Amino acid sequence: MKSRVLLKAVTISLMMGSVLTILFTVAMQWLQWYPVDLMAYHMTAGGLFLSILPIHVYMMRQKLKKLSEQLVTLAMSGEVSSACSSQLLPNALHSKSLSEFCRFLGLDCPAARMKLNREGILVVSTEISIEAIATANRTDAARIFAIMLQKESAVSAVPESYNNKLVFAA
Repeated sequence: MKSRVLLKAVTISLMMGSVLTILFTVAMQWLQWYPVDLMAYHMTAGGLFLSILPIHVYMMRQKLKKLSEQLVTLAMSGEVSSACSSQLLPNALHSKSLSEFCRFLGLDCPAARMKLNREGILVVSTEISIEAIATANRTDAARIFAIMLQKESAVSAVPESYNNKLVFAA
């Protein structure tokens, strides 16, 4: 993970340096000042930029894919869905076991397991990773997260009395 962040920082720095060098050499050419190596600097910076560009595109492929899908959607239907694009929590927790996930969010593990079983997701053990549970049940981790975080919508059948007023538990 650290090496990936370092690689991103280096590629962005080199690309920015190349662009600034190209802009500087163009400005020098425009000002009619011709040092001997001006064209060599310009060509080297352009070559460096073009050689680093594929590395940058490869590292940003997920964001570029999403952007292109949004552009196509915008061109075809005129509006882009406003769904939350943050996948940080699911990506960070899909390798955790069900019990670790419940502990992390303060959920009752047996209740979460029963809730998943009611929704047709069989949980053999709470020590199995959420990713493995999703694979075994032919679903994805996001659906499991949504089920477990879903609020119970059942209303109590017996009203509770509170200060001579009827209060329904929700």
